[in-house]
Amino acid sequence: DALPISEERFLFASLNNCAFVSTQDLKKDPTQPFTFLMDAAMLGVGVGFDTDGAGTVKVAGIDASSLRPYQERSLSKMFGNGRARSGMIVLPCGAGKTLVGISACVTVGKSCMVLCPNITSVNQWMDQFERYSTVPRELLVPRTSKEKKPLPPRHVGCVLLTTYSMIAGSGKASKESDLLMRDIQSREWGIQLLDEVHQAVANTFVRALKLRCHCR
Repeated sequence: DALPISEERFLFASLNNCAFVSTQDLKKDPTQPFTFLMDAAMLGVGVGFDTDGAGTVKVAGIDASSLRPYQERSLSKMFGNGRARSGMIVLPCGAGKTLVGISACVTVGKSCMVLCPNITSVNQWMDQFERYSTVPRELLVPRTSKEKKPLPPRHVGCVLLTTYSMIAGSGKASKESDLLMRDIQSREWGIQLLDEVHQAVANTFVRALKLRCHCR
């Protein structure tokens, strides 16, 4: 027989309807206090924190001074009333759409998926994430026909950078694509960015557009 969730996840605090978690080891594992919080919250348990880990973790972000006024206006259209909305950002060539996309990712603060038309674009996004954000390189996950970096554990946020064809899958690559899709579908994605979105309307890319995410 299956164990009660309180025993399976060692959430014995649920029996008292209150719990506490320390942040003193936040630098070693920045996710542990928050995964505990989410597990406890699902059981209706209130969780208290200390401030021992304050200042030990730098939240990935982007320097607002790097954005031009028209880029800031583009982002303000996407993030209104404290929520991220799906939509399309149209800017001329060379206007910095990639930087706008990176800003959107770090604003959402959850795992992000960037779909690109080709490997060259994937590499360009990688370079720009490293340049303009503080997302650790190990959490930037390129998945192309040439690079097969695995996704981190589900409780760790990441930025997946891949191509439309890699997600769509066909021929010999279909089995590998299916494994990747199952892993992707098992995760919560905060935002899905579609680079060169006009290339995503073909029937072969429908599979990519059906992935669950908060906004795209």
